Amino acid sequence: PLAIVQVPALPFRPQAGISLDAVRELPEEGRWFQVLPPVGIPTAQQGTAWCYPHLSSKQAWKTSMSPPVGMVEAFLGRLPTGAVWPECMLCARSRGFAEHVPAEKHLRALWEYLTETTPVELKREGLWQKWEFMGGAIRINHVDGEVQLLRGLPPGEGWPPPPPQPQAS
Repeated sequence: PLAIVQVPALPFRPQAGISLDAVRELPEEGRWFQVLPPVGIPTAQQGTAWCYPHLSSKQAWKTSMSPPVGMVEAFLGRLPTGAVWPECMLCARSRGFAEHVPAEKHLRALWEYLTETTPVELKREGLWQKWEFMGGAIRINHVDGEVQLLRGLPPGEGWPPPPPQPQAS
């Protein structure tokens, strides 16, 4: 059986966007915190894509996904170390993340990936797209728009080892 990991929610819901202050104020390092909840939940347990109302039509998809995707793109665009212009991990050559992900082309690619017979939960974990930045990371789920923030390094990841020192001759 699939184990569902509960991610704690932030003690606040950002209205105007996410700032680096929100990352610094996370109560724990190395743990993901939910910034925005999923935009939809299945109408049946172990439901396929057809059981998710926001996946049922182009309009429902666009209306549901535009806010979380726009929030992620805006956050990445304001990083003090330089803006990050995200590209979609599912669709080749997609620019303009906030316009692309809520669009029909992306929804069609997602439907193909999800299939009509496989429960979405079995594929959901593989649909997180993550960006790391100095001090943390942000990620969004392509199935339901859930957004999470992390302070420090993602779980199970560490800084790369330093390069080997040249030997003195």
